Amino acid sequence: MAKSIANPAVKFTADVSPYVRGVKSAQAATSSFKSKGSAAWAGAAKAIKAGSAVIAGAATAAAGAIAALTAKGLKEIDQISKLSDELGFSTEALATYQLATELTGTKQENLTKGLQRLVRRLGEAKQGYGEAVKGLKALGFSADELTRVPVEEALGRIMDRINALPTSTERAAAAYAFFGRQGQELQNFLALGSKGLAQVRKEADLLGLTFDRLSGAKVENANDALAKARKIVVALSRAFAVALAPFIEVVSNNLIDAGKSAGGFGNIATRAVGWVIKAAAKLADAWSVVKGAFNAVKAAVLLGLGLILGPLELILRTAAKVADVFGLDFASSITAAAEAISAFRKEGAEAARSAAANYQAGFSGESSRRAERFVSEIQRQADERAKETLRQKERDRAELQRRQQLEETRKQTRGIDRLNQTVGRPQSLTGAGY
Repeated sequence: MAKSIANPAVKFTADVSPYVRGVKSAQAATSSFKSKGSAAWAGAAKAIKAGSAVIAGAATAAAGAIAALTAKGLKEIDQISKLSDELGFSTEALATYQLATELTGTKQENLTKGLQRLVRRLGEAKQGYGEAVKGLKALGFSADELTRVPVEEALGRIMDRINALPTSTERAAAAYAFFGRQGQELQNFLALGSKGLAQVRKEADLLGLTFDRLSGAKVENANDALAKARKIVVALSRAFAVALAPFIEVVSNNLIDAGKSAGGFGNIATRAVGWVIKAAAKLADAWSVVKGAFNAVKAAVLLGLGLILGPLELILRTAAKVADVFGLDFASSITAAAEAISAFRKEGAEAARSAAANYQAGFSGESSRRAERFVSEIQRQADERAKETLRQKERDRAELQRRQQLEETRKQTRGIDRLNQTVGRPQSLTGAGY
């Protein structure tokens, strides 16, 4: 018969220390990987940020350069187009002359004045008078010969004939006849001749410096639109002035009528003056509110435009930094454009602050209190001056009386002296025989 085993107990033992060490090692490796991964991610983030800044900077530089060059181009094209209408030269010819002045070291201002005199003197010569008559004769031209061709062709012929003269003095005299005082300063330019100008024209065309009159008209329209846009704030101020003028007139007339009705009655005048002071103070408060409204509108316009131009300012500043790093010439122009936008935005912020201050002053009655203190101080100073005037008059009156008394005393003294002299004379000297 089999025997049963009661309460069996089995004890298992195992060495787990290697497992524990492995777990700890795995944890350390995991922590190290996490730390290195975070550092790597931070480095990658910095690299991405730096790369984005470089890309943004490059884009900013490009945008800033385009903005600066566009502004300069708008100005130059507008000037050339208007000069073309004034003198009759084509815009292509004037752009060519501009390049020619730079190549020959001639001032553009001298050329412009010289061309103006040339056109005027050719017109005078056609009428048979003026300095150009001598020049035409010296060069062998007739007035009709030069006035019936385009003015740039006439200029080329004159240049060729002047260059054909044998001496510098003759060339200077002929240049003066057509170009006035600028003739001598245009000698290098005139020395190009018509062939030289034609070569410069080809170079200007290849460089893209020339443009037709239609393109010039587009630029003039753009400049006109910009000029009109700058007048927005002026138009707003004038509109407010017109709208408020009737109310200002009514208030002013009421003040005048109140002043007239109070004349001649001391107590009524006193009350009227008090009312005028309070009315003026209230008007000052109301005017503060009106100024606040105007500044609020101005701030809305400027801040709205500033919000639009804000990114452009950031772009321009970044472009200026990049351009400065690379030593580009237009870095200062871009910075100036950014500063202009910044000033524009600051003006908007200042208008907003002014509006808030105006509203606070108007609704709080600060202007009224200030006006009352001001009027009180004025009245106090006026009283002091009046009292001092009266005191000075009293002093002057006392001084006058003292002088009059002194003069009277002197007269009496002189009379007594004469009397004593008369009484003391010998009787024979006062007789009838003498």
